[in-house]
Amino acid sequence: MEDNNAPANFIMNSRYVLFWTSKIIKYFDLCQPFLDGPLGYLKTLDMKIDQDDLSIIERIRVGSDEDKIAIEVKLYEDNYHLVSWDIAKNYEN
Repeated sequence: MEDNNAPANFIMNSRYVLFWTSKIIKYFDLCQPFLDGPLGYLKTLDMKIDQDDLSIIERIRVGSDEDKIAIEVKLYEDNYHLVSWDIAKNYEN
């Protein structure tokens, strides 16, 4: 099982700073105030990858639409799946 406290990859656009490990994506909305506390406004996307599954989040890409991201998921060996995700609505496009 992966240590979710390990250093994560990150990317940002004009509205979000996104952090990810092989199984989870978290983000800060830069339009919201940062609060005191252990997590503040750090949120988690509802995208689920089973911890026991061999699939992993390989990378995330951002574009001109600040609410949309592309998530590259490695399914196994050289097989990949590209997921388009709306962060504001927190669901797959």
